[in-house]
Amino acid sequence: MAFVGMAVRSLAVFAMALLAVLPWGEQVGAMSVLATALSGVLFSWAMHEENSPPLLVAFLAGLLIDTLAGGPLGYWALIMVALHGAGRLSAGNPPRRAPVRAVVAAALGAAAAGLASWLLAMVYVGALLAPWSTATGTLAAMAFASSTTAFCEIAGRAKAPRLGAVVDEGA
Repeated sequence: MAFVGMAVRSLAVFAMALLAVLPWGEQVGAMSVLATALSGVLFSWAMHEENSPPLLVAFLAGLLIDTLAGGPLGYWALIMVALHGAGRLSAGNPPRRAPVRAVVAAALGAAAAGLASWLLAMVYVGALLAPWSTATGTLAAMAFASSTTAFCEIAGRAKAPRLGAVVDEGA
């Protein structure tokens, strides 16, 4: 069953990566917000070892965003791999299946992704950028990542009926 959870989350990662690179029209920062949110979600999911997407999925999703968005190759891949690794390193610290901690971890992961994105952008451009240029996008990504993680935690707690579990009481 853990493989199914990992496969579903891996597919969700690629779906979110594709959503991040869609042309959103006037919303210039939409790609950055969704990519930052995806990084936060990856961080939170990496804390749950049994269901987290593999590191390769994080790398390929970041590379997909880099390629389709036309940015520097490896920019989002590096951020997602770093946050996935940080989530794996902290996997043993919180008690398993603690939904509040998972939601907070997703928000903190998105905040770390926003900070890393801002720092890498300054290195790439070679100039000092105003921190508020990414602050709004990072706050939106924190809200999106935490709400997505909360939804997954709630959906993961719902028990699906087992096949063959229905017993005819009349017999």
